[in-house]
Amino acid sequence: MPKVSVIVPVYGAENYIVQCVRSITGQTFRDLEIVLVDDGSKDRSGSICDELAEEDPRIRVIHKDNGGLTSAWIRGVQESSGEYLCFVDSDDWISQDMIDRLFRRAEGGAMREIISSDYLIERMNGAAPSLSTSAAAPGEYTGERLQKEIKDRLLGNERRTVILSRCMKLIARSLIEKNIAFCDPRIRMGEDVCIMAPAFLDAQRVVIERYAGYHYRLVDDSMAHGYDPGLYENNLLLRKKLREMLIKKGSGHLLAAADLEFYWLMHLELKNELRRRDIPFKEIASLVRKRISDARLRELQIRLPVPPSDPMGRILAFMIKRPDNIRVGLAREALLGGQKMRGAAGKRKILRRTEKKIHA
Repeated sequence: MPKVSVIVPVYGAENYIVQCVRSITGQTFRDLEIVLVDDGSKDRSGSICDELAEEDPRIRVIHKDNGGLTSAWIRGVQESSGEYLCFVDSDDWISQDMIDRLFRRAEGGAMREIISSDYLIERMNGAAPSLSTSAAAPGEYTGERLQKEIKDRLLGNERRTVILSRCMKLIARSLIEKNIAFCDPRIRMGEDVCIMAPAFLDAQRVVIERYAGYHYRLVDDSMAHGYDPGLYENNLLLRKKLREMLIKKGSGHLLAAADLEFYWLMHLELKNELRRRDIPFKEIASLVRKRISDARLRELQIRLPVPPSDPMGRILAFMIKRPDNIRVGLAREALLGGQKMRGAAGKRKILRRTEKKIHA
């Protein structure tokens, strides 16, 4: 039985999969099995996986019909045998010492634990990587400290108390197997919350390592930046699943936090609609108002402990408060102007200009 199973769901990744897999086979930690799950790729991803398996006996390739990201990593869990699970997405890569560094913090045995780290956002336009970290301080969390500082603050924050991606972590197998039932393949944005939130609630020990060995590739056509016509329904389903999970876990005191989690997800949906170019502005403004009203975002915004710190978040909060055509137009101008600008400095300039208009 290997100590760590690395699970890579693969779909349409022929341009990235070699770099991804070789970053795993090149780990200084050697006691690995590597499970590549080809989720019915239409490009050469599946055959490239087979070729890579010939290079390293630790690699196994599973070919399946397309079922989406969640179904792919779940199949990988079912086919794996490691004491710990590590997930890497097929367009990302990891530093040579990442698994070794995280495994050194693990206690092993039957301990239900998660070893979590930071990650680097790698932009393919030549810009320097940016670091994404958990808000919680690095260190070990157990007992009452784990409950108060991690579990009770898990959801509803603009900046995550602890990163809720299944990647950049070592996770005790039992925590994943026990909570797979909370996952729903229909959820395509924010789907990792369905597995990681219950896993953290069940954990006996959490270690936050202030180290970034995971490299998240930010591609122009990613789901987070293109128009997604099903994002609103996705958010409604995710909210429903989160609430059901919290009740089953006996964590009803976190239901209000789950509502705020939905508020932050709806910021993504509002940006999703504001960036549209396929319908006239009046229709966009009307749709934005309907989303704000139907989702009761003004009521949720009142419950925020502090106003948004992100400049675009502040602009969206200004729009949510009174979504007339002027405010919707300002928010759209800020969003589209920021997308046109190259580099963080240019985007900040657009956002500052819009904020000045807001307060004028």
